[in-house]
Amino acid sequence: MSVLGNKILARRKELKLLQRDLTGGEITVGYISQIETGKAVPSIDTLEDIAKRLKVPFTYLLDDHAELTSVALNTTTVGNAIELQQTIINSLSEKKYSEVISLCDTLKTTYSDMSLGHLGFLCDYYKAIAFYKTSDYNNSISLFEPCLDDLLGYRYFEYYCTGCFYVGISYHRLSKFADCEKYSNMALAAIEKYDLDLNDIRSRIMINLAACAGESNNFYQAYEIYMNIINLSLKGQFSPTYIADAYSGVAACNLEIGNLHESRVFADKAAYLYELINDTIPLTLLKNTFGQVFYRQKQYEEAISYFRNAANALLEYGIPGESAINRAWLSKTHSELGNLHDALSSGKQALADAKNSQSGLAVANARHALGLAYYKLQRPIRAIALLRRAERDMADTGSKNVLPELCQLLANIYLEHGKLDQAKAMMNKAMNLLLNKDLTVKKPKTDAK
Repeated sequence: MSVLGNKILARRKELKLLQRDLTGGEITVGYISQIETGKAVPSIDTLEDIAKRLKVPFTYLLDDHAELTSVALNTTTVGNAIELQQTIINSLSEKKYSEVISLCDTLKTTYSDMSLGHLGFLCDYYKAIAFYKTSDYNNSISLFEPCLDDLLGYRYFEYYCTGCFYVGISYHRLSKFADCEKYSNMALAAIEKYDLDLNDIRSRIMINLAACAGESNNFYQAYEIYMNIINLSLKGQFSPTYIADAYSGVAACNLEIGNLHESRVFADKAAYLYELINDTIPLTLLKNTFGQVFYRQKQYEEAISYFRNAANALLEYGIPGESAINRAWLSKTHSELGNLHDALSSGKQALADAKNSQSGLAVANARHALGLAYYKLQRPIRAIALLRRAERDMADTGSKNVLPELCQLLANIYLEHGKLDQAKAMMNKAMNLLLNKDLTVKKPKTDAK
């Protein structure tokens, strides 16, 4: 039997209460029995409810060495800690993220002073959210990952699911798609297992998993997820935002397999919905799809307009990684037009923005664009160095979308300079990537509005 279980049992007997006298809400007789015998660890919220029924401060139950009389004197301290936690929650909703980080450190010290240092994981949880909201994904992950087990152990199921979700999104922003998929699936499993009412997070996870599948060239899998969201929208299970995201995803899938007409049709549907709900950031992100359609149709001036507008707007929105990807496409388009000075300038700016974004995929795209520009400038050594770095960057992220194109470019450079073995190796790699590319996309079964 645990110390906590002993204390609850002793106090209950002291007050001559039955186990059913401690029940209420989700707290059952069976659950009280499990706590008393050490087979379950209650969440803080549950413990507060039990403490109220036992007429003791909840800190008395948590502190292994506390005596009832001495802990009871610290009720003011307990109140201060609870008030501080509520201030942190309010500051998060008010987007005061620097204040949240500072308050979390204060609350952690307060818990330690109350001999409740083991509750520090709650402080780390709130702090991790603040780091995520300020796009500091590495620090967010480093705080979230260690506290997930504690969140689960203390039955903070919604916090656990939300933490897994944020870690997954953070890995996606860092272009680490395998890790993104792992934590996204952990969040989905928690929603199902604990029957959590988290439809918004569930929707965003599905969008995220589809995006990861697309980055890995699994376009059929991505397409199926997006179309599932669109079909479920007919039952009212998704908001217009996620329907628009799904349309945008289907447009991207069709773009990658060369169905430019279908890509434009779904991109137009997504744009209509984004404009309807005044969602400006995804509408701006969608400009990349329109730009790529024009690029592949060799309508380069139209493509330049879309890429430039998207890159400038996204930088203003504080999304340097996506801005860098658009600027990399801008550089490639200038290279195709022979505007090599502009291609080099755009490529260098793309690389600078990408490095600030912590996104490996953005860095890889920028190096690819710069490599192309240097190739067109007849500087093959510099081009090869950049393209090989881009190849490794893409391999690290797990993204395969533009790898065939990159490998073909490297093969051409090697061939032009008589490096036949290297050219053959790159061409074989490009062919293998193309052969393993999932190019199967079905026609949609619905025309959800």
